[in-house]
Amino acid sequence: MPIKKERLFRLSALWSACALVAACGGGNEQSEARALSKTIPITVPLTPLPAGTSGNITCNNMSIGAVALDSVIVPATASCRLEGTTLNGTLNIGQDANVEAIGISSRGSVQASGALSVFVSGNSQITGDVQIGQGQEVTIENSRITGNIQINQMLGEVTVVGNATTGGIEVVANAGMVTVTDNTAGSNLNCKENLLAPAHGNNVAPLLEGQC
Repeated sequence: MPIKKERLFRLSALWSACALVAACGGGNEQSEARALSKTIPITVPLTPLPAGTSGNITCNNMSIGAVALDSVIVPATASCRLEGTTLNGTLNIGQDANVEAIGISSRGSVQASGALSVFVSGNSQITGDVQIGQGQEVTIENSRITGNIQINQMLGEVTVVGNATTGGIEVVANAGMVTVTDNTAGSNLNCKENLLAPAHGNNVAPLLEGQC
């Protein structure tokens, strides 16, 4: 996923500011990161998916329950909640979108570039990859993923906890607080170039690399 100029500027500015704090001898890096990291709940009204809807869905401020669909696209700035939803394809999340996916089952991937917030939990089952980058905040927890988990260049809080994947886990070049704990990976777990040293532990993988 290529880096957009605006987000590259924002990320560079944050790295520079935090580096200055560290250079001044503060030991306040964790406090600085907490100021950048926050929970971003869905607060806009959500419309239930109409009964009998199927196929490919554009989820624009919508709530989707335990139905079977082909794929879901969340457009820029929209909010979407999926709970118990089954997807034959991909969950694709747009710029500044806000998504909660709880207990979903997807035969495709979960992909987001520039999202405001992505939350995947509730023993979700993802056959493809989970690729989240260049956004604000992401939580991937208590889920089962056949492919890889790749989280990169996020500005806010990154949480990867309690997951099992037959692929690898990569957490790279994030600016805020990073937590990577209690995961099991079939391939390598690699944390690198994160501004703050991740909180990590109880991870099982063939090889633990970098900051994890």
